[in-house]
Amino acid sequence: MIFPPEPVPDPTSWRFAAATIAGTSHVREGLPCQDAYRCDVVATPQGQVLIAVVSDGAGSASEGARGAAYACNELLEQVHGKLPHLAPPTTADWLKDSVASARKGLLAEADRLGLPPRELAATLLCTVLAEQWSAFAQVGDGAIVTPEAGTDSWAWLFWPQRGEYANTTSFLTDPTAMQMLQVDTLPHAQHEVAMFTDGLQHLLLHYEQQTVHSPFFERMLRPIRLSTADGEDRELSAELAKYLNSSTVTSRADDDLTLVMASRLADGSGVVAPR
Repeated sequence: MIFPPEPVPDPTSWRFAAATIAGTSHVREGLPCQDAYRCDVVATPQGQVLIAVVSDGAGSASEGARGAAYACNELLEQVHGKLPHLAPPTTADWLKDSVASARKGLLAEADRLGLPPRELAATLLCTVLAEQWSAFAQVGDGAIVTPEAGTDSWAWLFWPQRGEYANTTSFLTDPTAMQMLQVDTLPHAQHEVAMFTDGLQHLLLHYEQQTVHSPFFERMLRPIRLSTADGEDRELSAELAKYLNSSTVTSRADDDLTLVMASRLADGSGVVAPR
């Protein structure tokens, strides 16, 4: 019997897995999950672009879940609309403008609902990865991490922002949000990224050394590197949700949990095939 060849990953395509689960403390108190994310792979004349947005609604906000979902949807649409007009960017102004527009929309949504903006408070993480450049933005806590070239080590883009008091941070609805916004662009491609909300940061970041727990990401990215999916690998996303819901995680984290992981590596070797 002749068996067909095994499918192999496409080294030019982004594959990702993502999941959001309600924290055990929220479940006990009958509260909804207030995390949200959006992840999309966009085809452009210059190749595929990955857009990923993650948000955590403030626990003290009555409509934090709505705020997080709105922030993710609006920022993704803002970035998506700018992609056709973006050459390799030399400044971060376009991403700052995108965040400012998303913030303006979120404030308008609060006004439409007849609520103070604080009731839709949410953090914001954003990653945009193109063939020849990379861009990142953050307001609040949680983190974006990427591998360091030629190593098995991962590094954060921005350290989680902490507020004036314990367990507080910055939100997109704050009057000072645009001053707190952190943006960075790189004149080269990043081939992998992971993003997570603050429910996971104490497990995935070493606070004293301000470093990333790299072995976790090397292990968790391996199945995505081997995936033959185009865009989201739904089976891996389902497995990721199960993992986040397992006692291994929930015994150490009771907040809402969101994790997004993406790769365009061809396999587990860490080598990108030539274009």
